[in-house]
Order: sequence, then structure tokens, then C-alpha cells
Amino acid sequence: MKKCILSVDAGGTYLKAALVTPEGEIIADTFMKVPVNSDGELDKIVESYKTLATTAKEKAEGIGSEITAVGVCIPGPFDYENGICRMTHKYVSIFGIPMRPWFEEVLGNVPITFVHDSAGFILGATRNPKYAQYKKIGGVMLGTGLGFATMENGKVMKNETGGPAVSIYNVPYNGSTAEEFASRRAVKRMFYELSPDAPEGLDAYEICCLATEGDKNAYRAYEMMGEHLANILHDVLRDGGYDCLLLGGAISKEPNYSLDAIKKGLADLEGLKLIEIVDDIDNTPIYGAAKGAL
Repeated sequence: MKKCILSVDAGGTYLKAALVTPEGEIIADTFMKVPVNSDGELDKIVESYKTLATTAKEKAEGIGSEITAVGVCIPGPFDYENGICRMTHKYVSIFGIPMRPWFEEVLGNVPITFVHDSAGFILGATRNPKYAQYKKIGGVMLGTGLGFATMENGKVMKNETGGPAVSIYNVPYNGSTAEEFASRRAVKRMFYELSPDAPEGLDAYEICCLATEGDKNAYRAYEMMGEHLANILHDVLRDGGYDCLLLGGAISKEPNYSLDAIKKGLADLEGLKLIEIVDDIDNTPIYGAAKGAL
């Protein structure tokens, strides 16, 4: 039987997954999406993970393949070596409980690797060999929060807990923290400050659509976020000697109305040779979790 990896992007609302070849390619028609309530009870969360594992096993058998490893991309705090959740802001009901048995009961004794979502991002983002020429790569994830990852000489840089070696989301900025000026909620706040009479409840995606339709305030909200992000990153990238910056996360998708402002704000960094949005943003964590399991 052919071998494959079950690669999981473990979010707080859905578990997204696919089967991946040992060469790092997603196998066609093996995508899975299982609802999970990170605020739910222990048995319900376990059920979601086991449902995913069962579905994956059936898909693998259906294509004459065997799952020989599992890679899970999940945010922290988390004990990545032992596969134990340490989060207190979500997944509270599984705090301190080993997660490997949930997969092993369905898939057997296969190696299961857990990686921080920032590590999963940069591992997946750099799967293209064109990035091998860069010595130190920074990865920014713009979405519900503000994530950052570092890869140096092809190796993900981590702290002692397995999280990112460099973290920027909570650094002091403009009387608050960086995440309050570069995230989904930041775009929403800035848009409504510019357009107080706009319909209530618009999300970042809807604001992006307004920008595409010519709404100047919607465009400006994204541009402002780019300016803030450049300010937040500038000294980190300069002092760290980064030569490449990759952007991902839900609100980095095209059309990206922040990119020009980011590039402008970082233009004086002569050592920074490349700033670009990663390919296939939605599947980047899947690629990364699989790579982490290899």
C-alpha cells in the first residue's frame, strides 16, 4: 500500500485536514472539514477528532493507501513534545489531557507530531524551492490575531515551549498592543472610525469587498493596517537581519490592499530582498503540518 500523512489544521471552529504524500503533495479529493467547538465539553471535542481520524482512514483505504504519520498544526500554549493542550482561552475542557490517544485509537501506533500554527505556516509557506536562497525568512499571519514565525537557514526557530522564537502580537504599540492594529478586528475598527454611518456588523472580508467596489474608506482601512504592520515589523526585521518576508492568514488573500503600504513602510531595509503573499494561503497550514511530520 502507498503511504500517506494525515495533515490537520486544528482551529477552534473546524478541523481542516487532507491526506498528503511523503513528497508533500496534497492528494486530490481527500480534503476534510469537521466541526469542533473549542468551548465545548471534553467528550464532544474528542468525538470531533476521532470522527476526523475515522474519515481520514476511510479515505486512505479508498485510494489504496495507508496513514503512516499524523501532523497537527495547533495554536499555543501547548506542550508540543507531549501533545498536551495548555490553552486557557479556548479548548479549556481538554487542558492537560494528552491528545495523541484520540488518533491512535483509530489509526494505531503511528507517529503523531504537533507543531505551533506559526511553525506550520512558515513550513508550508516555504515549500516552494525558490525560498531556499533566503537566509532568514519572517512569516506574518494576519487573521483573527497577528502571528509571526522565523525560519533561519531552513530551520524553524522556536522558543523553549515550541512556540515562535519571535512573537509580535502583544508588543506595546500606540498605547495598546500590535494585534489591535494588525488583525481582523483592527480593520473593522479603523473602517468604522472612518465610516461611522456604515451598516453595522461588517467583517473584514465584506470591508475588502467594499474596497474592491471603490469605497475609499474601506480601502484606507486596509492601507492603514499595512502602515501599522510595517511600523510594528520594521525594527524586528532590521535588527534580526531578515531578508525575506512572507504574508499569510485569512486577510492576506488577494486582493490585498495592505501590501503596497507594507512595502512602502519597509522600503528602507536594504537587506530585505523580498516581500510577498504566499501561494495557496488556505492550504499552507496543511502543507506545513505534513512537513512537520516528515
